[in-house]
Amino acid sequence: KDTFEQLVTHLLLTVPDAMENPVVLQAISNAEEVDSELRAMNEEKESLEQMTAESFSRKDGPFVRSLEQTLQDLHVQRQAYHGKTFVGNHVHKLLKDTSIEALCSNIEKVATQTSTTIVARANSVVKTFREVFCLFGKCYNGGQMAEADIRQLHMDIEGFMKAYRQHFPQASITPKMHILECHVVMWLRRWKVGSGLMGEQGAESLHAHIHTLEDRYRGVVNPLQRLLYVVKEQVLEASPRLNKLQPLPKRYKTE
Repeated sequence: KDTFEQLVTHLLLTVPDAMENPVVLQAISNAEEVDSELRAMNEEKESLEQMTAESFSRKDGPFVRSLEQTLQDLHVQRQAYHGKTFVGNHVHKLLKDTSIEALCSNIEKVATQTSTTIVARANSVVKTFREVFCLFGKCYNGGQMAEADIRQLHMDIEGFMKAYRQHFPQASITPKMHILECHVVMWLRRWKVGSGLMGEQGAESLHAHIHTLEDRYRGVVNPLQRLLYVVKEQVLEASPRLNKLQPLPKRYKTE
């Protein structure tokens, strides 16, 4: 707008009888049309930028709503007490090829339905996350592993970390990602089994069981004796074969 006004003022001041000169009048008319088109284009650009920002909003944009619905359809939930992250079986469900494809194709579908101007950006995001999710899914393994399986997992971990650094150069490496990259293969080569056996779930369930045993022997007055009863029963339940080592109770003759 400022440029248009400056142009008109310049013509009126420099050209004699400018308002009666058909060339000047035509130039002003053309400039007015260009100015109007530019203002319309700027308004459309601002509108599209706002639409794009709202579409990619992490709070209540169409992509977020659609992703939440897809997660519900997959029976995957984010745990509120874990910072709304995915844990346990939900991670296992989410990293299946069918789940990854459902999430990514959903983004492409929503982008097409929302506005053609964001399709390119949406496709770029989908391409990145499809690659990263698939690579991480290959690292999600467990159980007993042979040396060949460990070597393959090592290559899969390297591939995932390389893609992560390439696509997210400003992102930090979390402690669990450090463990995955630097310590998991070392663990596997030593124990030949996944690190899931070192999870805290077993210890948590053990705590609950110990509390049950403590309630059972609450009537024993001597605290040391009560503790011995609890530990003994826990050991026998954890290793039932030890029952065979216990001496049989004495049988008293009855008359």
